[in-house]
Amino acid sequence: MALPLVLLVTAGQLEPSPSGMGTHQQLGLPPCTMRMLAGMPCPGCGMTTSWSYFMHGQWAESLSANLGGFFLALYSLGFACVCGHAGLTGRMPSFDIQRVLGVALLAIASLTLLMWAWRLFG
Repeated sequence: MALPLVLLVTAGQLEPSPSGMGTHQQLGLPPCTMRMLAGMPCPGCGMTTSWSYFMHGQWAESLSANLGGFFLALYSLGFACVCGHAGLTGRMPSFDIQRVLGVALLAIASLTLLMWAWRLFG
């Protein structure tokens, strides 16, 4: 439960890069290796920027930076709530909730890859 919230809070402390990517470098991380070596963005390019925009309430910018990032940030909020409820009640989420979470995560991953392909070839 804590990890998604820590990531969201951390993203909220960052200033989103106006270029749509590179916000992660404020954390001391290097530039995207794929971009440096191959000259093309990776599927995660813009993800931290998207999360930062999301946490600043700038959802259109979040969607623009990385569509999958917006939905992953939204998913993280929901996941934290489900985990918090499980922790408070001492009961695992129902199988239906677990299935929805799994399917949603696969959909976000698929969307991220599709948007990456669109960036490369669109």
